[in-house]
Amino acid sequence: MPFCLDVFFCRKEFYYSKILNLLFFLFSLFIVTSFFSINPYWSLLLSAIYFLYLLLTLTSANVFFIYKSLFDKYLSFLTFFGLISALFGLYQYSFYMIQGPSDGFLIPYFLPHIKSLRVTGFYGQPNLFSVFLIVIILSYFYKYSSVDNLNLPGIFCFFKYFPFFVVSYVFFLTGSRAGTLSLLLIIAFMVVLVLQKRLFCSELFESKEFWTLVLVLICAFSVYRLQPFIFSDSSFSPRALSAVGTGIDVRFLLWMSSFLIFFDNFLFGTGLGTFGLVQDSYALLARDLLGFVPYEAMSNTDWAHNELFQLFAETGFLGGGLCIVLLIYYFYSFLKLLVGNRGGLDKKVFFIHLFIFPFIFQSMFSWVLRSPQLLVLFFVFLGIFLANNDLIKIKFGETQKKLVFFASTVGLFLTCLLFSYELSIGKFREEVLSAVQVSDTLQEMNNLVDNPYSSYRVMSKVLPHYAKLTLAAEDVAFAKQIIPLYIRLVSFEGSRWQWYDLARLYLLDGRESEARGAIEEAIDLMPSDNLTWSFLHYLNMLEASRNTGRPLESFWPQGDVLDFSKMELSND
Repeated sequence: MPFCLDVFFCRKEFYYSKILNLLFFLFSLFIVTSFFSINPYWSLLLSAIYFLYLLLTLTSANVFFIYKSLFDKYLSFLTFFGLISALFGLYQYSFYMIQGPSDGFLIPYFLPHIKSLRVTGFYGQPNLFSVFLIVIILSYFYKYSSVDNLNLPGIFCFFKYFPFFVVSYVFFLTGSRAGTLSLLLIIAFMVVLVLQKRLFCSELFESKEFWTLVLVLICAFSVYRLQPFIFSDSSFSPRALSAVGTGIDVRFLLWMSSFLIFFDNFLFGTGLGTFGLVQDSYALLARDLLGFVPYEAMSNTDWAHNELFQLFAETGFLGGGLCIVLLIYYFYSFLKLLVGNRGGLDKKVFFIHLFIFPFIFQSMFSWVLRSPQLLVLFFVFLGIFLANNDLIKIKFGETQKKLVFFASTVGLFLTCLLFSYELSIGKFREEVLSAVQVSDTLQEMNNLVDNPYSSYRVMSKVLPHYAKLTLAAEDVAFAKQIIPLYIRLVSFEGSRWQWYDLARLYLLDGRESEARGAIEEAIDLMPSDNLTWSFLHYLNMLEASRNTGRPLESFWPQGDVLDFSKMELSND
């Protein structure tokens, strides 16, 4: 905040990049496509959040352009915070090895739970954490090659690289295949430049530090690979670690779904943030077109696991096309730096370009640019990138000050409003999980559902918990109350597990015809699921039992009756 006040209010001028015109034009396209969205309120809200990130980029560009030395201080902060994050990642890993999966937060409201051996850190997701750790690893390369005064005596000199070793080791514990490939490409690229004496060549200690860090990185990877020999349990092996996550067949399915959504909504897309609402209805066609994806790989998700494909699906040709233009500019700027400097590269400018690469690369395999925490880091580095390109000096008159003050006020108000919404959502989830009678939380549930910001998120996360408890207790009265909410949820998204839950609630309420319609919707989305077919068969037997007067048990082989109230359909 002091930097913003200094840049926008204490100074008579500020600096602006022409590339920001494209970024603000992208914002205007997001607004336009929101009016064609299947969920316009949510799309408009995400567009407003994107505008806040643009203000962050504009501020960062000015701050890092005016205060040239701030870049090194910023990286020093990142390396320190990265080490702390890695240590908490080690704590997660140790907790899982000793006690297995956690039921809740490892540290309340601070360190998320861990469900598998893959370390997730503060981000709660291994692929997101791996991007952050790559940025930290690159920060160590830059910092260690910039200072030659941290020399410890004797054998203690190895402790100089201990923080880097910890960060590198935890990075491999994330089990991120895209992250490992991204880091491998970056290190290989730097190795080539160092061998060509174009990078880390101004001082002798620079190349020495680089090769030492590469060696430490290899040691961290070796320790990671030696885990099967350290632990007798095969579940701790790197193969088991990397096997957890989204498979390549699922990714192909999601990418094909993105193309189908894009072709059906060519110009404006379905609206920002709506991929998860429409993906399930395209999954079966995508699977049939691919031909090699098994039915079991079909899943419902909010992410296409490729940011560019998802933007084409959500914002159409206009938004996706402009994103390609921005990507071309970035790679053109990087190529211009490499080609235009045949001798030694400016290390600072090189790393400023390099810091953006992990975000772009891994966003093609995951949902990196949908994480609020990583987006803050990305847009700050984007501002630093713009600060090292040609900036236009603009006089800051009273009119401009008023406009910036208005935009900042709106941004601050929106930030506080969204923060209050997030607190309400988090508090409600805790209340639902700890409530003795979930019916006591229904009024708060209805209030959050009426809010466009929290409506879909709360319904998709909480209603399955409601349904599970209701069916287990056979609470018909509560089932009647949550059925309208489930109908609203399937009208939003309509994944097969939601239709299956709705069918079971209908059956509990004695509405067999509605239950039949709901389960047929689930079968249409996944024709190979045995559980949904068994449920439909059960409905047929109920009808046959009434028509013939025979007991229901007589229709089952061996007289074995299934209890569908306890049979959950996975939403993976």
